Amino acid sequence: MTINFGQTIRQIRLAKGITQPEIYAGVMSRSFYSEFEHNRHHIRVDQFIALLKNLNVDISEFLFIANHYDFDDENELTQLVNDLYNERNISALLPLSEKYRHDRSRNIRFVAMRAYLLFYGTGNNQNLYSLEPLTELITFMRETDVDGWTLFELQLADNYFMTIENENEFAKLFWAVDRQYLKFHALDSKIITQHATHYFNTVQNILLRHFSKTLLEQVMKHSQELFQNDSNAEVQITLKATLLYTNLYIDYQNTQSEAYEFYRALQTINYPNIRSLLLVHQTQMNNIKHPFYNTHGQLTNFVNHPSKTASEILAQIKTERP
Repeated sequence: MTINFGQTIRQIRLAKGITQPEIYAGVMSRSFYSEFEHNRHHIRVDQFIALLKNLNVDISEFLFIANHYDFDDENELTQLVNDLYNERNISALLPLSEKYRHDRSRNIRFVAMRAYLLFYGTGNNQNLYSLEPLTELITFMRETDVDGWTLFELQLADNYFMTIENENEFAKLFWAVDRQYLKFHALDSKIITQHATHYFNTVQNILLRHFSKTLLEQVMKHSQELFQNDSNAEVQITLKATLLYTNLYIDYQNTQSEAYEFYRALQTINYPNIRSLLLVHQTQMNNIKHPFYNTHGQLTNFVNHPSKTASEILAQIKTERP
């Protein structure tokens, strides 16, 4: 996407009815700003950020407007992958992955790899995939320092975790990613929701890969410490779902009843991700029948952490909605 920075700033300014001096004051001269609006000057990053601040527009909104009030190709593909997964249209993910796996854009190739992993990591497709189409993603993640990861790499991490078979390597990376997420909590409440989802996905991976009960307990305990008192209803839903999936391996009969009540409650409020939660639930149900659990039994003596009931979460959602 080619961005006309000055022209887009001018478009937003005029639409808001803001004068030029209100935008450039304290940032640059009148003449320089006038030239910038007509794309005849480039400006520094700090000046650009200051202009956005004066317009009360963030960078994602600016890029959306610059792209004619539309998402760029990467965001569109990401949204499509999310929609297909949430709608349980899993069969459509593989051809989508094949279509974009050789795209010129690395980021789009990475989204295609995510679609590939979601297809093979769901339901009856588990453990049937090859790592060969994921070589670029695996190499990229292994060769970059977690301490330098931004939100882009953190979002990729859940996909990368699906490729790790060694428990020690998995655990070491998990705690490094967790520390990195904490650095971004103050940026946006959505980051905390994304972090909670990371725990949700991590627990799925631990259960599906039959990693140790010790690691599972450590992850679950830390998730409770981080999110138990969070006021965001989305975080509480994710936390509750994580606990339910774990408890399927401890007290199958009672957890099934509790899960049914929980999903039914979410359906009454038209919770948008209910289909994907049900899909993960079915995946875990299939995993409980795995020979590993037939041989070793269910996860006994696991600490059953307290969590909010479905009614409490619904009450919280009602207070958040206008």
